[in-house]
Amino acid sequence: MKAEGSSHGVGAFGRGRRLSRRGFLKLGGSGLAGAALLGSGTLAGCGGGTPQGEGGSAGTRRVEHALGETRIPSDPRRVVALDSFIALPALLDAGVPVVGALSVSAISGGGALPSYLTQEEADGIEIVGGAESGPNLEAIAALEPDVVVAWSVLLDDRLYEDLNRIAPTVATEGVAYLGGDWRDEARRISSWFGAEEGAEARISAYEERVGELGRRVEERLGTPSVSALRITEDQLLLYYSCFWPGSVLAEAGLRRPQNQQRDDGCPSFQEQHADVLSLERLPEADADALFYYVGGGRDGAEALKDRMTENPLWRSLDAVHNGRAFAVGGDAWLFANARAAELVLDDLEKHLLGGDTV
Repeated sequence: MKAEGSSHGVGAFGRGRRLSRRGFLKLGGSGLAGAALLGSGTLAGCGGGTPQGEGGSAGTRRVEHALGETRIPSDPRRVVALDSFIALPALLDAGVPVVGALSVSAISGGGALPSYLTQEEADGIEIVGGAESGPNLEAIAALEPDVVVAWSVLLDDRLYEDLNRIAPTVATEGVAYLGGDWRDEARRISSWFGAEEGAEARISAYEERVGELGRRVEERLGTPSVSALRITEDQLLLYYSCFWPGSVLAEAGLRRPQNQQRDDGCPSFQEQHADVLSLERLPEADADALFYYVGGGRDGAEALKDRMTENPLWRSLDAVHNGRAFAVGGDAWLFANARAAELVLDDLEKHLLGGDTV
């Protein structure tokens, strides 16, 4: 049973290229399978906020999202974000009150919530599941949310319907992981709640800063090449330019090695957003500067990182030999949003410009 007022299906944002959930789970670390699958148990008898019916109902607005159209309250007071990658910071920037979210520690290798949340923001958010355990539907229902925001790539039909029994549920698309512009999604999320001003302020601050950083990089370094390498518990993922944070690196005046360039976007999330390297192929990750980060299966990933950095091929890389291989935080280099973009700029300033700020 779908929540009244929801039109389940691929809407305007779902036409054309769309992320493959199976592909994301395959290359994103085994923990994400739990978020999509273990949370799909039926939630019998739970009914939180129920969306209003069709046509100009007072106090609601109809929004178009990755899975169709849904009517949500015009002024929600309790929102659960089952998308800490994209939606959570966008909601907070828009002033939307978030009361619940999924833990991302198994993906980023850090804390339960991304490091770019303030302590006050984090204190007001209950953890309602995690990347390994999946969303806890009973915990979500207990929060009595007005709206649930989730990432479409982690939703199957059953989970989407279960969430709609609790509250009207809208889904993000994840365009930044397909070579699209993360700003478009931030604006879209804020528009669902009539709060575009907060998103625009954050975006404007980013654009001013990245433009100045790009000028500094060009003055001092020209156009250096950079690689982005993610380490999971069993994979080395060399990300292509179409994948996050490719757009941030490009706007900062940095270029990607030829083997990482995908100017036409990432048409297949499953196979064409990253190259899975063996240790024997480490030389393919070389560049003027190499940024690497642990993300997915913390203990196993740390062990693989140690094997990588102890490998003679690692020590033979120009980036390593020249002191230009930098360990950075996973949440900034994995999660596609304005706050993560700002942390990526922090890393570029620190490591490429010697800590000089712009």
